Parts: sequence; C-alpha cells; structure tokens
Amino acid sequence: MTSKQKKSKATWSDVKSKLADVDRVGLIGLIQDLYAANKDNQTFLHARFGLGEDILKPYKDTISRWICPVNRRAKLSAYSGPS
Repeated sequence: MTSKQKKSKATWSDVKSKLADVDRVGLIGLIQDLYAANKDNQTFLHARFGLGEDILKPYKDTISRWICPVNRRAKLSAYSGPS
C-alpha cells in the first residue's frame, strides 16, 4: 500500500512566491479576473485605488460620531484656548 501525502494548507508566502513569476500582463489579467468574479472585489479595488465615490464614507462618519459626538464637538468649537 502507498500512503497519500497530505497537502499542507497554502499560505500567503506560497501565493507571493508564485506571483513573483508572473509578468505585468499576467498580473493585470489576474486582477481583471478577480474584478470580474465578485462585486466585493470591485468595491475593494475601487476603494484601494481611490476610484469613484468614497465607499468608506459611511463608516468614517460613524467612527467620527463615536470619537467626537456632536454635543462634544459643539463644546470644543466654543473653546478658544488659553487667554
């Protein structure tokens, strides 16, 4: 009997080493395939390269409200600093 070798789980290092062998045209083709495969990939690429509207704006606004609520913002804007 022969025993089958288990394949180890692929890691980012494995992918990175394969990408090193891909030329520019191949890399652009790979990204085009990923773009066409999934709406989330499109959204990610648009945000990553700053294309179109700011997709992250709703999240930035939410974070801003939590960090600096409206009432606190009003108090801070009224403060003119030391005299």
